Amino acid sequence: MIGLLALDTAGCLLAGELHALWPDHSTVFRAEDGGESPGALLERALGDCRQLVCCAPVASIVRLLLRHPPAGRALSGEAGVPDGTGVVCVDPERRFAVSLTGHGTGADELAEEVSTLLDTCPVRPGGPVVGAPVAGTPVADAPVADALVAGVGLREATALPEVAQLIRRTLREAGLADGSVARLATLTGKGDHPAVRHAAALLGVPVDEHTAEDLSAVTVPNPSTAVGAAVGTLSVAEAAALASTPGGELLVPKQKSATVTVAVARAAASGRLTVVGLGPGPRDLVVPRADAELRRASVAVGTPDALAAAAGLLPPGARRLTAPDCLRAAVELASRGAAVALIVLGDGRAYAPPASDRYALVRVPGLPLLADVDGDPS
Repeated sequence: MIGLLALDTAGCLLAGELHALWPDHSTVFRAEDGGESPGALLERALGDCRQLVCCAPVASIVRLLLRHPPAGRALSGEAGVPDGTGVVCVDPERRFAVSLTGHGTGADELAEEVSTLLDTCPVRPGGPVVGAPVAGTPVADAPVADALVAGVGLREATALPEVAQLIRRTLREAGLADGSVARLATLTGKGDHPAVRHAAALLGVPVDEHTAEDLSAVTVPNPSTAVGAAVGTLSVAEAAALASTPGGELLVPKQKSATVTVAVARAAASGRLTVVGLGPGPRDLVVPRADAELRRASVAVGTPDALAAAAGLLPPGARRLTAPDCLRAAVELASRGAAVALIVLGDGRAYAPPASDRYALVRVPGLPLLADVDGDPS
């Protein structure tokens, strides 16, 4: 169970929003409910939950932890937090989700999940803000999607967070980033399972469905007669991942949790570079195709102003990059297999990426700036 700690009105709003997204897997601790002091409420929340999201400033929570260490449980070195407890703080301005207790407690993963849901930036102890645009970042150091597909098999009884948790654990153990997954794939009819929809929403990716007949035609390294008897194909996770990456390779064979299997396949190297012009006007004048192209991008490249203008149009998992030479950065990323949107304020015609057999090149011009008969902008 995930605890949601709220110490004031702003915190209650955030906690309520998260609880609505996790109705069966979270409980809210509000200072106004029982008249407890903030310190006592925090102590109770840490005693009841192994994961806690504090909707309050980091400094406030750290002070409370130091003054009111929980009783009856072994403490780690993280400001008096019980061993194994994952604690995340979300600031009232909704800018950051800060992992207080680090990777071994699941706090890093929880911070990323919260950030996806609330559109904040996750922050890990001792590490950089993840996903924030960094001016001048070298292309080689920028996070890049690898066009991976996570194949998923599951049961009807699978709990809401289990698919996302296994996908993230599988990626982490393989040294892969969450943002490297371009889509999920599963058996026909399973794409609407709440656990699959939840994982797809967290990763910001679509879901492919394949029939049992199609999956049966895919050769896999770990077929299962039990799975075949149950669903009509000897493999779901591995076969679905491969079916969604024609010509690709199985990167991670199936991994299991209690009711879920996950496998990861990599598509044959083929990037996509789309030059998207946002036009000179307000957002409601952005052409529909530009909106569609931005939502399929795994990496967005542009000036800080261009990235800010497109912020509400990008999928939650998209990485954002600004560089001294945005065109060069976009070309290099697309050449390495990423789905890149080069975002431009204006019609975008001034940008001319070279044609390449390593990526598909698409242009979506923005609406041009109109001029009157004298040539002055109107």
